[in-house]
Amino acid sequence: MVASSLFIFSVGFFIYAVSPAYANTEKINVSVKKNNVDNSYTVVSNGYLYYWDYYSYMENWVRGNINQPKKRKLPL
Repeated sequence: MVASSLFIFSVGFFIYAVSPAYANTEKINVSVKKNNVDNSYTVVSNGYLYYWDYYSYMENWVRGNINQPKKRKLPL
């Protein structure tokens, strides 16, 4: 009787100890906003704001060309 209750207790403790161990995955949030006043584009990704003056600059950057966006760290 004592052995079975100790066994049940140990299994319960094991389940309690292992259950909080989850994979450390990061959620990536990307949102794109187009400003209708001019042709500028902004992208918010992983706490940074990326800004292009023209849509063509953003297209060139996505394709791997040299046009670097203006990058700004957003407050937490």
